[in-house]
Amino acid sequence: MWSFPDKHIKSCRKDWRCDGCGIRLPVGSELFKMSGIGDGGFSEDVLCPECYRYFRENIEEFWDEDERVYSYYRGEIGERRKESDAIP
Repeated sequence: MWSFPDKHIKSCRKDWRCDGCGIRLPVGSELFKMSGIGDGGFSEDVLCPECYRYFRENIEEFWDEDERVYSYYRGEIGERRKESDAIP
């Protein structure tokens, strides 16, 4: 997979939903976009600041050795944050 640099959006212009935990990110929210190109084509994920921080601090947990990419399914970051007590 080839990935683009992460993009930090300080104030979004439309509503989004965090792909890490599923929370709604209304207009004006801070978010991070991560995008890349793989076998399935172009992909773009949107993360809230808390999920982005968790992903970056625990990036080794998301390495998929078989695919040689960093990978997670929708909602997985939020689940892992809950397990680590990062979310009350």
